Amino acid sequence: MLSNETISLIHLNMVQGVGLKTVQILRDVFGSAERALQATSDELSQIDRLTPAMRDLLRRKPVQYPIERELELIEEYGCQVLTLYDTAYPALLKEIDTPPIVIYIRGELTSADSLSLALVGSRDAKDYGRKASYRLSYQLAQRGLTIVSGLARGIDT
Repeated sequence: MLSNETISLIHLNMVQGVGLKTVQILRDVFGSAERALQATSDELSQIDRLTPAMRDLLRRKPVQYPIERELELIEEYGCQVLTLYDTAYPALLKEIDTPPIVIYIRGELTSADSLSLALVGSRDAKDYGRKASYRLSYQLAQRGLTIVSGLARGIDT
């Protein structure tokens, strides 16, 4: 079962325009993502490190589909969810400039997974691109590489 903090980080991660920097500011100010999602307009307006546009975005929290649907998908696909703040989050992934706030894992994450690859392409992928990325990722997985996906639409294996 996911903690309230993990669910809150998933929710913030779903808000288009909210990234790592904003999440870090919110956690610094409010102590947790859960508390940040409960912040009033007045509380958000007092955060100097947020632009007016970001404050407005956080008030509205627009997402493409409800958080409940995301949680259903996580369960349906049997995903494990790790946030940047979890101890099991991959150490090498934490070292990149802007690591993902949330990662979804199907299967088991082991130390052997340190050699991994993500293919990223168009959200509006054509048939050729989908087939080529599938073949390439399949062949690499057969040779022992861990294939990483952000579960985005299009080519994101």
